[in-house]
Amino acid sequence: MSLLDFFHRKSSSEKHENHVIAAIDTELMIEPLSDTKGEAGEAADKKTFDFHSIELCFTLAQSIHQDYLRSCIKDQSVEMKESLLNEFAHELIYDDEVRVKSTPNMPTILPQLMQCLRDENTLKSTYVDLISQDPLLAASVLRTSRSALYNPSGRPIDNFERAVVVLGVAGLKVIACTSLLGSVVSSSKEPLVQSTLWPYTLHTAVIAQLLAEDSASGFTAYLSGLFHSIGEMAFLEQVSIDDSLSLNIGTYAYLHEQYFERLTLAILKDWELPEDIMDQVRSAAVTPAIDGKVKNAIEVSSYLAKLIYLYQHKVWSAEQVEEAVLACNLTIEQLDWVISLSEQQVSNT
Repeated sequence: MSLLDFFHRKSSSEKHENHVIAAIDTELMIEPLSDTKGEAGEAADKKTFDFHSIELCFTLAQSIHQDYLRSCIKDQSVEMKESLLNEFAHELIYDDEVRVKSTPNMPTILPQLMQCLRDENTLKSTYVDLISQDPLLAASVLRTSRSALYNPSGRPIDNFERAVVVLGVAGLKVIACTSLLGSVVSSSKEPLVQSTLWPYTLHTAVIAQLLAEDSASGFTAYLSGLFHSIGEMAFLEQVSIDDSLSLNIGTYAYLHEQYFERLTLAILKDWELPEDIMDQVRSAAVTPAIDGKVKNAIEVSSYLAKLIYLYQHKVWSAEQVEEAVLACNLTIEQLDWVISLSEQQVSNT
């Protein structure tokens, strides 16, 4: 059963539950669980980083975006077949059948797990039994529960019962949702999706959560960041298998400007994700810069995730990165902390 088929077949009660998912146990557990000193203590101290003073100049954001695009695409030619691109994009966005065929199957365990996560009365034993049925998800849960992100003291965790206790419902939600998108990435035949878009997407999600006003909105912000580039992933996958199209800098820039966000919204609508997530992604697509500064949290998170790419891949010099970080009211230490959080998500999924 495809991912879209699963969502289309939901009952009306399930649809209602989907709208309130973010209201149940929404605290995202990205902070260490204790104040144990040593390496774990140092990580605990870093949770006091304040990300709410971030400012991002639109001019800097555009520079980050342009250099990110140029670095991602090897073919720097600007030649493209605009008419073919438009025909291709419109079919993918507005033809439901084409879009369904372009969406990979959901791992069978995830719908059941997501259903349990919506119910705050679900017993711990139910999670244990469910997770044990899927070897990949079980391995992901164990790896994540042992990471410094959730287990800073390094206490041994060798069974699912303990892993579920350590992660909590919020942690399991993050793993389930990240695994859902991870299934899209793992099935992609486009190298750019796996090598670049996946870590970029997780950076965006983590930063969006850090920018959230409170823990109650943190999970929604994480999901909004996690799903905001699903349209880009789907487009690139289809471009890579269409012999009439080529992925050069011209094609990539044009699709970014015209179509990626539209396809993302179409897919999220098909998946019937909660309205608050749809609203955040939609707002990011249409919110202009105000007084020369980017204000939308998902947009800010996206640009900073691209800055991390420029930083990690040494596209920008150390001096350029330091200047950009300073202009955003950030520090290199904060950037490194975001990278460490995101990379743990990458390695654990």
